[in-house]
Amino acid sequence: MKQIPQVEYTATFHQLANQLIDYQAECLGEIQAIDNVQKTINSFEALVKEDPLAPPISTALLALGIQSIREHKANGLRLFYQVIDNENVSIQCRVIASQQQNIEKQLLNHCILNK
Repeated sequence: MKQIPQVEYTATFHQLANQLIDYQAECLGEIQAIDNVQKTINSFEALVKEDPLAPPISTALLALGIQSIREHKANGLRLFYQVIDNENVSIQCRVIASQQQNIEKQLLNHCILNK
């Protein structure tokens, strides 16, 4: 019997999701911004619960030397996650960002603001 992976969201993911919602709310309105993020999370969970390795390794992070992070794109957003393969497969969602955002710059800004 195939085991369904457990999906976990880091504190960083939650902080960035809230910032993204605040930013998108200025143009879309708060309800639409929340809905956009939620649709992206729902599509991500549906996909990775079937096959955790379906989304590709992030080329943006691979260019920075990070080989273990995968990237799911949907609804104009990118969700970065890592598959933890121990006895029970788990998925750690680490970052959510707009597809237009430079991920290197986003991570640097996050580290500066939250350390």
